[in-house]
Amino acid sequence: MNVLHIQHARTQTQLSTIDDLITILQSSGCRISELLNVRYCDFISETSVIVHGLKGSASRIVSHPLLSRYYVKNPSFPNDCIFRFSYATVYRECLRRGYFTKHKNNKNRSVTHSFRYKYISSLNDVARNTKEVADCIGHRSRKTSEQYLAKEKCHG
Repeated sequence: MNVLHIQHARTQTQLSTIDDLITILQSSGCRISELLNVRYCDFISETSVIVHGLKGSASRIVSHPLLSRYYVKNPSFPNDCIFRFSYATVYRECLRRGYFTKHKNNKNRSVTHSFRYKYISSLNDVARNTKEVADCIGHRSRKTSEQYLAKEKCHG
């Protein structure tokens, strides 16, 4: 009985951490892998981290109040990742919760860029131009952001 209780408590902690991760994904437009690669040494304040861009994206600063839960002033292991999940675990949890995009002429559900599509679309509503959107999301070219916006208009 005690073993089950301990496993249950651990699962609840893991779920709250995955909730935090998904909330930050929704409000930052990060790729899952970008957020999973954030390390303790990437903190620049209690609520801000440097997210190192992948696939040619520029590095950028992401701020969110939930990050303060993971901030450690002098971490013992600064190169450890703050979120300790595999990509597959996060992907499956997002699918289970209904966070995915279905594109026209494709029956598959995609989690990979669903948060980015929604974030870029909401940025486009307040940004003055596509260059601002590109800078916020870490695209080196505004054309990449324009492709996201065009897909969102077709499928959003």
